[in-house]
Amino acid sequence: MAIVLRITSDSSHKYLDITKSLKPLSFGRSESCDYTLDDDGCSGNHLELTLKTNQITIKDLDSKNGTILNNKKITRDRLYVDDIIQIGDSYIELHTDSLTTIEKETFRNRRTVVDQSAGQLTIPDLSRSQKNKEKLVSDDKRRHGFNELTNITGIAKPKISELAKAKKKKAE
Repeated sequence: MAIVLRITSDSSHKYLDITKSLKPLSFGRSESCDYTLDDDGCSGNHLELTLKTNQITIKDLDSKNGTILNNKKITRDRLYVDDIIQIGDSYIELHTDSLTTIEKETFRNRRTVVDQSAGQLTIPDLSRSQKNKEKLVSDDKRRHGFNELTNITGIAKPKISELAKAKKKKAE
């Protein structure tokens, strides 16, 4: 099939086949660009797209308003399936309907590899973690000369059973 960009501007879509592009393609308002955008938010020479065998590279050409990729300002990055480039009020994206299954896999978003692997992690047993934390705290207190009934001011806390006895005596 073909590698096609869908360019959306003023609510209309235009398609640009970049499959056989041998040189970087420039986008901007200038007539010298390979693709001219009629957009006030676009610089004369705004960005450059380079197609290599298995990747499309985006390079901002020091544009005034910058190039936005997936709501983040970039200077250089790669273009993947489901990415959206914003230049002023115009948008550029890979037209997935024109891609073969192999091309879709080639241009699959690799940025989320770390996020996807997080789904394979197991959640630790919190009760065991809490017990370990309590043990570490008690070991730390012993190491520094505190016993379990000493608070931060150094005054010994009465045991609960002693408090109950004192309360009983007071009530009598």
